[in-house]
Amino acid sequence: MASFADRVAFVTGAGSGIGRAIAGQLLDAGAHVVLAELDERAGRDARDELSARGPVRLEHLDVADRRRDDPQGDLRRVTGSRRGCAARL
Repeated sequence: MASFADRVAFVTGAGSGIGRAIAGQLLDAGAHVVLAELDERAGRDARDELSARGPVRLEHLDVADRRRDDPQGDLRRVTGSRRGCAARL
């Protein structure tokens, strides 16, 4: 995997399965990872497990909620706009 040193990765569904595995791979590649998870317990468990591999932050955020006023603003808030723009992988 390419280096993601000092980049922020925002991983949805990170509490289990593919999302959790991707978060781990991104941490191993040097990323700062924001875990987005609706299930608080699964999110806490993932955060606790993955934090040994690098910087992890857990956010209870429903990225599919179309009623939110400013989804891009939410993304900037949780990732920290100082780290640059968001991109999809």
